[in-house]
Amino acid sequence: MIDVYARVAGDQVLEWPVFESHIRNRGLPLSLFVKVQPSPLPVVFSLVEVLEETKPALVSGQWVQQWATVPRESDAIREEAADKINTKVNRAIESLKAGYPVQEVETWTLQKLEADAWTLDNSAPVPTLTGIAARRGVGVDVVVAKVRAKSDLYQGTLGLILGNRQAAEDQLDALLALEERPEDFADQVSAIVNGLTTDWPDAIKRV
Repeated sequence: MIDVYARVAGDQVLEWPVFESHIRNRGLPLSLFVKVQPSPLPVVFSLVEVLEETKPALVSGQWVQQWATVPRESDAIREEAADKINTKVNRAIESLKAGYPVQEVETWTLQKLEADAWTLDNSAPVPTLTGIAARRGVGVDVVVAKVRAKSDLYQGTLGLILGNRQAAEDQLDALLALEERPEDFADQVSAIVNGLTTDWPDAIKRV
C-alpha cells in the first residue's frame, strides 16, 4: 500500500493527496506533511451509489482517510438494474430448456402446432408426433396430450417470468420518476431487482 500524505494548517487541509515521491521531487522535507491513515471502505449498494474519497479529517489527533457516498444518476441505475434483471430472466428461460437437445427444443413449436391440429381433427397429418408415438410405442393421442400439457406449463411459466420482468421495469421507472428519492431508496431498488424471482418455481429460482 502506498502511503498518502497531506499538508495541513491547524485543522485545515491545504494540499492532498500528496505522495512521498512528489514531496522528494519537490525537494521538500517529509516533516512538512502528515501521513493520512487509511480507513475501511464503507458498505454501499453500488447499484444506486458510488464511493468517493474526500479530504482527510482530523480524528482523535490523527488525519484519517474519509469517504462520501455519491448518488448515481437515474439513467445509470436504470441501465444496470435492467442488466441484472435481464440476466436473471435469460437464465431462467434457458433453464426451462435444460436437459433437452437443441434440435428437440427447435421442434417444440412444430409439435404444438401438430398437437393442436390433431385435437381439432384427428385425421390431420402430424408426422412429427406420429414418429414420436411410433418409437415410444404409444398412440398419437397420448403424445398429443403430453405435448399440450408440457406446452401449457412452459408457456405459463414463461409468461410468469416475462410478466415479472415487465412489472419490475414498471416499478423501477415509477421509483426513478419521483422528484425526491425516499430515504429507503436503495432498499426499494434492491427489493425490485432481487424480488423478481419471488413467485418463480423453485427449479428456476436457483439458476
